[in-house]
Amino acid sequence: MTEDVPAANRTPLVGAPADPFSVGAAALEPDSGPPTMPRRLWVLYPLATLSLAVAFGAALQVLLARQVSAFSGGSSDDAGTLGVVVSIAAVFGLVAAPLLGLLSDRARAPFLGRRNFWVLTFAVLGAAGLVVTGLSPSTLVLGIVWAIAIWPLNGYQAMMTAVLPERVPVRVRGTMSGISGFSGLAGTFIGVAVAGLTASPVVAYVAIAVQLVVLGGTFAFFTRDLPSSARSSGRGAGAARLPSFRTQADYWWTFLGRFCTFFGYFMGTGMLLYVLRDFIGVGDGSTTAAAAAIVQVSGTGIVFTMIAALLGGVIADKVGRVKVFVVAASLLFVPGALVPLFVPTFTGLLVGMSIVGFGFGAYLSVDQVLITRVIPDIENAGRDLGIMSVTQGAPQVITPLLGGIVIANLGYPPLFVAMALFSVLGAVSVLFVRRVR
Repeated sequence: MTEDVPAANRTPLVGAPADPFSVGAAALEPDSGPPTMPRRLWVLYPLATLSLAVAFGAALQVLLARQVSAFSGGSSDDAGTLGVVVSIAAVFGLVAAPLLGLLSDRARAPFLGRRNFWVLTFAVLGAAGLVVTGLSPSTLVLGIVWAIAIWPLNGYQAMMTAVLPERVPVRVRGTMSGISGFSGLAGTFIGVAVAGLTASPVVAYVAIAVQLVVLGGTFAFFTRDLPSSARSSGRGAGAARLPSFRTQADYWWTFLGRFCTFFGYFMGTGMLLYVLRDFIGVGDGSTTAAAAAIVQVSGTGIVFTMIAALLGGVIADKVGRVKVFVVAASLLFVPGALVPLFVPTFTGLLVGMSIVGFGFGAYLSVDQVLITRVIPDIENAGRDLGIMSVTQGAPQVITPLLGGIVIANLGYPPLFVAMALFSVLGAVSVLFVRRVR
């Protein structure tokens, strides 16, 4: 949809095209982006991000577990069954973002523009997948349907990620990233609340499906997109090859840094319920006591995460630097991991996870800016950002299995050591990025 930006709201960048929306992606550089941004994007982009977080929060944290439990009648094997359902879907989802991002890079959309058509398409398909997931009659069907539904949902996420370098000027990209990170956390909370307070899982699935279509459709119809044009035969054609380390070292150093940081984060936070029960021994040492305690630990951590997500992006934009904030945020995981390691009490864990939460929030806001500035070019942004998303998805698949093996053989302390170690490796990797300050 065409949207006129008032002249008063335009702040052209030196050397940038006067109207990037009229000339397409080839005219933009990842390290600068467009010269202007419509004001409504400040509202519609975070809302579109929130809508996906609502869907994932409701399904992954509540609804799938309720369905597995209902199918089994409350079996002691429910946790393992849920793990299989979620892990299989996560593996399928790893390849969804790069492939669907590539589709949006290459295919000529019939209307709405380069990404907006696919935002609408994936919102509708994702909503349909959510409703069908809610209607699943058995655990087997649930696992199959959820593995299929994860594709359009991950495609929607890939399109929203590509919006940052294509439509947001680099000078405000940190602020936008921080706001969208905040809205994503808020969306997760809303999704959990809706799923937890709704008596019927089917009704909850329908509710989150409707809001996904409404907010995704609003974004698609009421924001201005780059034109959907055939790939140019010049730079875009050469860039169709996967980025190589020789020519795009910054991209791959960022890839490695993200993987290490997220790997460390999920190793240290993925088993908190069992950490509280077996390592800390909170309350009477029961699962019930640990479940009550994790609400306080997670809730406090989320508050710090949301605060840091807003502050991190704004400060990075004001200072005009990104890399130093990515490195600092990664390194905050180190004291966050060491506190509960050396002070294995509830207070120690609460303090440690609060530090981790603050670091994670700051990391989310500035990391998105970094990855949008190291992609080789805008024409292949969907594919290259989709590949980059593997660094967040793969650790979520690997760490539950690896964490269980570590706990069974070495106990809980190595989890915190791994968090500290991999966070340092992630920070060091980012130091090798040269293009971005």
